[in-house]
Amino acid sequence: MVKSLLVILVLNAFLTVANAQVRSEKVRVVYSAIGGSHAAQVDLAGDAPIAMFNGGSVISANLAGADLVDMATGMNVLPFLLVVGPGVKQIEDLKGDKIAITRFGSATDFALRFAAEKWLIKPEKNFTVLQLGGQPEMMAALKSGAVQGAMLNAEFTVLARRERNFVSRALAP
Repeated sequence: MVKSLLVILVLNAFLTVANAQVRSEKVRVVYSAIGGSHAAQVDLAGDAPIAMFNGGSVISANLAGADLVDMATGMNVLPFLLVVGPGVKQIEDLKGDKIAITRFGSATDFALRFAAEKWLIKPEKNFTVLQLGGQPEMMAALKSGAVQGAMLNAEFTVLARRERNFVSRALAP
């Protein structure tokens, strides 16, 4: 909650300064609530000259040939946990299963692949990675059994633990 509040405060301060500058230039600004890898796609398409998104999106886009520059970041950790059902005792138990991320190239995708570098099982080779769009969609898929694991943020990890006896697993082997 504190991290979310901090992001909101920083964003509000940025928007206040930006609005003051924009008013003096008589330019109309439209704010859109687009985040993560979608924001990177909008920026790369030329639809927004500046965007706010995570470092994982910048890294993924640049590895694919883009030329994005990360001017500032508010996140120096990967704030995701791999949430699985109680039957998963170790990472290797996910062999042949499905793990959900928000989008390919997103912070959840980056976190999963970064962690998997140390695992005995690998994405695409030993388990399927599915992009489901967002945290609520991943939670629904986990609850329905459509996926056996999901890269959830702290808030959804707490919900998963409360609702269905799901557990979070350390991302190290």
